[in-house]
Amino acid sequence: MTPPQDAERVQLPETWNPESISFPLRRDLPSIPGAPKDAAWVWGAEDNVPVITPFAEKYSGTQWDGFRHFAHLPSGTFYNNTKGQDIEGPASNLKCSIHHWAERGIAGRGVLLDFCSYAHAKGLNYDPYDTCSIYYQDLLECGRAQGIDIRPKAQGGDIEIGDILFIRSGWVEAYHSKSPAERAHLGLRGHKEIKFGGLAQEESIIDWLHDCYFAAVAGDSPTFEAWPTKAG
Repeated sequence: MTPPQDAERVQLPETWNPESISFPLRRDLPSIPGAPKDAAWVWGAEDNVPVITPFAEKYSGTQWDGFRHFAHLPSGTFYNNTKGQDIEGPASNLKCSIHHWAERGIAGRGVLLDFCSYAHAKGLNYDPYDTCSIYYQDLLECGRAQGIDIRPKAQGGDIEIGDILFIRSGWVEAYHSKSPAERAHLGLRGHKEIKFGGLAQEESIIDWLHDCYFAAVAGDSPTFEAWPTKAG
């Protein structure tokens, strides 16, 4: 995502909408056992909340993971060859820090793949609260149903470098369809019981995400990928 790309985006006034795409903040989420009063649900029943800010005590909403969120475990390497010593310790620096977002913000062209509506229309057995995987072929067919060729522009498709990918898996729709008691029960499951639908962990998905050069990916599922992940 570069200044020239931003300039191209604003030439499309019929589609340009610089509004925030964050979910509304919520206060009606179940609390983790032992959490401060009014603390919002974070992950599951086994989470610890040793430190929490006053703002986080009262609200829960959209979360963005930065490039320092998780490393390639065998090499201990984060995005752009960032190492642990770049993040903590006497040699720590701002490499891959999320502060860059605060300085400039993220604004670009969004590409929404509404898999939820596609699955309903096709009668697919897809449960966002189970480990249901969305494969590349599923996204390809979903895109075709919407009139979008999800291949990168370099391969003859509609995806341009710097686009932001949105996957509507249907988790939010499923969440709102449940009673408060059901929501609390599902939200407080232990780590070994937590399941979510999302993108499949397959080579075709990896190659597609790489070749499209998305600036960011986002979805309505808490994990984006199908959870739990495949071993290894």
